[in-house]
Amino acid sequence: MDRRPAGPDPGVLGSLTSALLAGGDPTLHVLTPADPARAAAALTFALRKLDRCTLVVAGKHSSVHHPLDTLYEELRHGIAIWSHLTHPGPGEPDLVLASAGDLPAEALTTLARRLRAEHPDLRLRYVHIHDLTALAEDGTRPLALAPDAFPRYFGTRAPIVLATSGHPADIHALLGRRHPGPRLTVLGYRDSGRPVSQARLRQLCGLDDAGLWQLATTLTNAVKEIPA
Repeated sequence: MDRRPAGPDPGVLGSLTSALLAGGDPTLHVLTPADPARAAAALTFALRKLDRCTLVVAGKHSSVHHPLDTLYEELRHGIAIWSHLTHPGPGEPDLVLASAGDLPAEALTTLARRLRAEHPDLRLRYVHIHDLTALAEDGTRPLALAPDAFPRYFGTRAPIVLATSGHPADIHALLGRRHPGPRLTVLGYRDSGRPVSQARLRQLCGLDDAGLWQLATTLTNAVKEIPA
């Protein structure tokens, strides 16, 4: 019989996160570190902040490590562009990949590397969201991106694939009135209704390699077909 890996039920954790975010408390921060080093930094940062409520969402078994050059930016601003996976230079990207959490970061960085290898001319931008509240409407949370900062991360026209460890509805709710509309696709936890393997759970959440590749190529091809 397939079984879920040992540890807290992601559905329960997702429901807790949703309930806390729905409360609208501006002192709440939901940290979604991408790897063990970032998780350790997030915990240290959270324990030093006495004027806020901090929820750190991290897996126990992650062994993937990412470059740490943006760690300070992630801790301070809650979000950062990962330059090692981003097409250099200014201009609107063709596709934005955004991760929030360790499993989403593992899945999307794998996708990003394949896209860069097989489509070197694709203007890819990779964003990691270390604190979900950075996505909130301007003025509603301390780390909420200013109106002029939001396009610097997510562009103005490019399709966005955002993968989260929690429920997709949380992302849509946080974005509120500045939601980028149909160009945003949010992938996140979906309850299988029964115990399933980790591979099957990733597939249900849209985070399997084949599903992500099909989604990315479909979105970028659709953009190319839109007349200038």
